[in-house]
Amino acid sequence: MLHCILRRGLDRITLQVSLDVGPEIVAIVGPSGSGKSMTLKSLAGIEPLDAGRIVLDHQVLFDSTQRVNLPPQVRRVGYVPQQAALFPHLSVLDNVAFPLRFGQGLSRSAARRQALEFLARVNLAEVADARPAHISGGQQQRVALARALATRPRLLLLDEPFGALDPPVRAELGEALRQLQAQEQIPVLFVTHDLQEAATLASQVAVLIDGALRQVGSGREVLTRPADRDVALLTRARNILPGEVRTTGDGACVRTPIGDIPLRSSGAVVGCGRAEVVIRPEAWRLDAPEARFDLERFTCSGTLLEVRDHGLSLLLRVVVGEAVLEVIRPHGADAGGVVPPLGAPVVLSAALDDVHLLPVPAVQPASGVTP
Repeated sequence: MLHCILRRGLDRITLQVSLDVGPEIVAIVGPSGSGKSMTLKSLAGIEPLDAGRIVLDHQVLFDSTQRVNLPPQVRRVGYVPQQAALFPHLSVLDNVAFPLRFGQGLSRSAARRQALEFLARVNLAEVADARPAHISGGQQQRVALARALATRPRLLLLDEPFGALDPPVRAELGEALRQLQAQEQIPVLFVTHDLQEAATLASQVAVLIDGALRQVGSGREVLTRPADRDVALLTRARNILPGEVRTTGDGACVRTPIGDIPLRSSGAVVGCGRAEVVIRPEAWRLDAPEARFDLERFTCSGTLLEVRDHGLSLLLRVVVGEAVLEVIRPHGADAGGVVPPLGAPVVLSAALDDVHLLPVPAVQPASGVTP
């Protein structure tokens, strides 16, 4: 179990992170420069902190008030940087054995035996004698993962380990990481810019923006119930509309530029007043004009402005009143599989459960959808 409170002043931001992680995978996502890598390096003891506390399995690794700061080599924390950082003059086997020999004091034969065990666990025993230059980038990242795990860490930190790899290799390594974490049952923190990867691999996603954790939750929660406008934009929930929550005899609704939307989920807003409405592009459905009215859905009419083919899906931009909505749908998913011509009237609907409210930011944005 990891418990950490981290604080460090940086050039542009102040890193302030409070996080508890059990034997699970937690993904850290956020814009560049938000403090993601610094968070991992601080936990590993590579970068100093101004204040805070780090406790791993009931052992205090860092405590600014008690002046405790264990060096990296005794924290038993595995760290995999963005680049594999393998020794080019050593074989794959000796790369994995290196921290066992010179960090843990194992004999050469014992270190190589344990290293070979972990290479087998990442399916690389057959390249144990190869040099790093003679294996693929994906294999190099597997070696780096095996090297980190071979020391039997209590915490594993991965800083965009799959960032430079092709999608099929990324998926393969992601599945390997899930299997290894399930076997080791240790906390794993990994940084990624890929929201789909984060939602797929991690039980929890931590959103770090400007040095602060804005939201921690499941991938679905972060994608469909963003905590604020910045998180919504990061997760590409691009339909953000100004609104005003009102209470009527029939219940609560929110008045928006595309119509009055009945509320089933109040999100972050309680009571009446200004709010922002988020409806993800994937939540919209293109309905036939004669579709039956559904009390559980919000329906609006507009004009088809643009259609972009993204291969497996279509991106539609629809003008509804003063707003332009983005709609992402699989090919042939709606309205009999026929997309109307540009300029044609269309009917959109979204489930009321997919309508999410955000608190109004300090500076109210202009009316319409975020570009």
